[in-house]
Amino acid sequence: MYDLNYQVVGIMMENGALKEKNERLERELKESKIRFENTLKEKEATIAALRREVDATRYISKIIDNKYKKKEKEEYYKCWGYNVLHIASCKGDVAACKLFIKTDPGIITQIANNGWTALHTAAWGGQLEICKLLTEKEPKLINETNKFGETALHKAASMGHLEVCKLLIEKEPTLVQQTSNDGETALQLAQKELEKGYSWEKARFKATIAYLKSIQ
Repeated sequence: MYDLNYQVVGIMMENGALKEKNERLERELKESKIRFENTLKEKEATIAALRREVDATRYISKIIDNKYKKKEKEEYYKCWGYNVLHIASCKGDVAACKLFIKTDPGIITQIANNGWTALHTAAWGGQLEICKLLTEKEPKLINETNKFGETALHKAASMGHLEVCKLLIEKEPTLVQQTSNDGETALQLAQKELEKGYSWEKARFKATIAYLKSIQ
């Protein structure tokens, strides 16, 4: 009688263990299925995003080919040796600049006939976002000088672009003291331009000059 009870108890325990094991396996299977479905969704989302990026890139490329490639061949730009990144940087076309750098990373360090980098043209044009992009991608550009010994800060100051000046100095404080081949600092260049500038430009130059003086 006791043996039978022990057997019954044993069978019940085995059944309980099997039930627990089955439940655990079912949970693991369910979790695996969920992970698989999530992975699949992530892959599908990634593929969809890549397709959108490719489509966008093709669209932008088409616009850029028409907008910049032809312009690069114009006599004025050929004379100065500006490439498409120089042109897009001056115009503040962030999408174009990103695409040019992505498709040809070496373009960011190319120099025009006058020694200007793309950062020079961006600073001269007052294109703050482009300046951020270029200095993040190639920090060395910030100390590059053109044939006149001018840094990008000189060009920004010469046009009274205050925010660009702040950005460049924040990244490289020593630029404030750097002089051109004529011995001019960015501050002196801005002061000279103020004297011959139009009346509607004077406020812009005065703000830039005040800032440059404050950090001497």
